[in-house]
Amino acid sequence: MARHEKIYLMGFSGGGQFAHCFFYLYPERLHAVSVGAPGRVSRLDSTLNWPEGIKDIGEKFGKSITSKIKDVKVQIVVGEDDNVVHGGEAFWAWLEKIDR
Repeated sequence: MARHEKIYLMGFSGGGQFAHCFFYLYPERLHAVSVGAPGRVSRLDSTLNWPEGIKDIGEKFGKSITSKIKDVKVQIVVGEDDNVVHGGEAFWAWLEKIDR
């Protein structure tokens, strides 16, 4: 694949989180993105740090969100039963350590 070709990207669950983040950072590489049941999404919120928001993406990735995101067709699919946060106590203890 030539460097200038665009791709269609889809992901489900953790892959959906990846696809959503990739969309923000590399919209010029995408024709369309489909995000399924991502659990968490990164908001276009400049008051929150990555990955909850986009405040510090320049520091983390050396780039910013561009208007090219408007050129990408986006589908986000979340089921009506996707309304509970999952994970046992060990998961939440681990997550708290890495979120610092």
